[in-house]
Amino acid sequence: SGGGCNLKKSWHPQTLRNVEKVWKAEQKHEAERKKIEELQREQDAEDAGTVP
Repeated sequence: SGGGCNLKKSWHPQTLRNVEKVWKAEQKHEAERKKIEELQREQDAEDAGTVP
């Protein structure tokens, strides 16, 4: 039914380039999330240490 034609389209989600692009974006997002989480943890530790 012509489904194979879509694999040649640049926007098709199964093309290797698009899969790689999504994977890289997810990795970047995850790294930023971890960085924010770590900064919040440090801030909480500082706040806990300064409260009498």
